Amino acid sequence: MSEANGARILWQKPSTGSAPRRPLIAGCIAAAVLLIGGATWYLTGGTDAAAFIPANARPAIRTVAISASGAHTCAVLADGSVRCWGQNLQGALGDGTATDSRKPVVVRGVSGATAVASGFDSGCAITSGHVKCWGRHIQAPRPPQPGDPVVEGQPGRDIGLHDVPGITDAVAVSDGTLSACAIVTGGAVKCWGIGEDGRLGNGTLTSSDAPVNVVGVTGARAIASGLSDTCALISDGTVTCWGEYAKPNYQHSATPFTIPHLTGATAIGVGSDTFCAIVDGGAVKCWGDGGDGQFGNGQTTNPRSAAALFSVQGISDAKAIGAIDHMCVVVAGGEVKCWGRVPHHPGSDDRDHGYTPQYRPAAVPGLTDAVSVTAGGAFTCALLTSGAVTCWGRNERGWLGNGTTTDSDRPVGVTGLS
Repeated sequence: MSEANGARILWQKPSTGSAPRRPLIAGCIAAAVLLIGGATWYLTGGTDAAAFIPANARPAIRTVAISASGAHTCAVLADGSVRCWGQNLQGALGDGTATDSRKPVVVRGVSGATAVASGFDSGCAITSGHVKCWGRHIQAPRPPQPGDPVVEGQPGRDIGLHDVPGITDAVAVSDGTLSACAIVTGGAVKCWGIGEDGRLGNGTLTSSDAPVNVVGVTGARAIASGLSDTCALISDGTVTCWGEYAKPNYQHSATPFTIPHLTGATAIGVGSDTFCAIVDGGAVKCWGDGGDGQFGNGQTTNPRSAAALFSVQGISDAKAIGAIDHMCVVVAGGEVKCWGRVPHHPGSDDRDHGYTPQYRPAAVPGLTDAVSVTAGGAFTCALLTSGAVTCWGRNERGWLGNGTTTDSDRPVGVTGLS
């Protein structure tokens, strides 16, 4: 069975007469078909977790993967459609407008999706091995079309839905800021977009609309992008990163840099400038910037060192991870625990516009059945065993997807997906 930084969701084929469910992949895992006890089961991917959904828990509306970024979230549904909600700057929601949405809207022109990745004001999905992207990018592989929303004064511009050229066998995708990457069959990685800070991993700082090969990466089985960095989880359990803060001592690298002393990794999360990995057994190791509790080790200050890996306190059974300025994991039993620059209601002892440093992991109240988790800038969302989606945190631009702009410290169901 494959493992990756993506949810493994297993369900039984419906009975004769119902529409068969296609195998899906999302996040960082390829689909497979298994025969167990004479029945057919489908293995499918999620965004940030590893778990199974039993056949008798199938919801009426099924979500199979979720992915959040700074200000919006996208979900892959079992019918292959992609729906997004939240802030729609530069067309990040993919619905052909620049209007925020408090509820999920359908990404226009995407069908048969098997994976989704939300970037900063952008998104990408895999369909039949091809990668389609929308939202803010540096250039367009086609001329702008009538109706494509453009926000003036912003770097990059919305170029509408487009096919990424030259990729026909993608199995996983990640999206950052003005750059994106994909794992292709065989485990090589290709990236495209802005080359600043070495984000494309090809040894140069040159931007490219066409995908370029990341130097020396083979056997990649999971990929995650943050603000300006990307990391790949390699089949031998090592992690290699490139971009602005790729090295643990906060130095950029235009070629992949293998993180020292990190072995046995099973899942990865890349934040704005903090990186975490689940290792064999379920412990979590973090590196990068820990100034606001992102290392979860109880310390208020943390040195940056090429050899520094910090163990998150009290986590020994992590199954899935999501990261941005705060980090969250799903632990055995379906609880979600978060730490770092955790978003809270305004006035809840916040020191920085609703963000409170949380130096040790704390359980999210009322959540016991999560299979994957994804972290946004001021909010967090989880995929549940039922296939429903729930979110919590700040909600100024409809980030929680429940049709309101009311903040919530407790998980609330996403409209139409819960």
